[in-house]
Amino acid sequence: FADAHAGHAGLHERLARMADYDRFDSPFQPFESELLPLPAYTPLLDGTSAQALAYLQGDVAGAVEAGCRSVQFGRRMMRTGSTLVDSMMGAAVVRIHAALLGDMLVEQSPDYVLPVSCEVALQPLEADEQSLCHAMQGEFAMNKAAIEASTQTAGSRLLLDRDHTLARIAGNFGWACRPAAVKALAADVPLLAPPPPRWEVGCVANPLGCTLSAIAGPSHAQYATRSQDAAAMIRLLGAQRWLRQQAGPPDEALARLPAQWRSQARTPTLSADGRHLQLLRRGPAREGEGPYLSMPLRAD
Repeated sequence: FADAHAGHAGLHERLARMADYDRFDSPFQPFESELLPLPAYTPLLDGTSAQALAYLQGDVAGAVEAGCRSVQFGRRMMRTGSTLVDSMMGAAVVRIHAALLGDMLVEQSPDYVLPVSCEVALQPLEADEQSLCHAMQGEFAMNKAAIEASTQTAGSRLLLDRDHTLARIAGNFGWACRPAAVKALAADVPLLAPPPPRWEVGCVANPLGCTLSAIAGPSHAQYATRSQDAAAMIRLLGAQRWLRQQAGPPDEALARLPAQWRSQARTPTLSADGRHLQLLRRGPAREGEGPYLSMPLRAD
């Protein structure tokens, strides 16, 4: 790992500074090229293994502080990302760094004092931080740009009605901004996205637009589950810290877990061997992941 990170110091310094910014704006304009215009996201996760390496080399305080700043950056990217991909990348940054922090902190004493930067970064996520509203506005803008480009020729205008198509597509994205979505996020319950719009009389004069709008967003609700799982990982990390400071068996203390570290829909439980806190994952699992989000309670 040390060899793999050779020459990455400049990248890691830039990653550390990103936590100081208030929002993320993509420099790319929709459809300026033939490919979907996206920045390179992979380097955002380069700091994860660098923090783990620093920890193993003895810089515990520096690694923990860097992890907290990464969580802070991920939270802001979730809330202010220009597109759905931005928001999902922010959620991944939060989940991965929260898990790494859990692995590091479980090896410290229960009364380990966190750096000041962690106190804000590790507070529970509010509903507006999990919301996909801003990201969906960006997705609508990209679809609007594509529709505008598609209606430049007379032949396309005969098959695609701009205003009618935009009105139909708006429903595919606007649900994320409605009060019902905010309530669901606050309660940690699954969000229900409306089904794609059905064929209607207006589609006779807009066959291409109706076809496009019917397939534009049938599975967007699954992305909200990833934001909810990011919030759940922060709650699990807070529950880990709280439980390790309690006297008596963890299963008895878990019954007194403060409300900020659990939700009514998903309360953490102990794993069968009692070594981990866990709760059911709501979003799709990656290869090798099980059905639970997990946080260690005892060091291996």
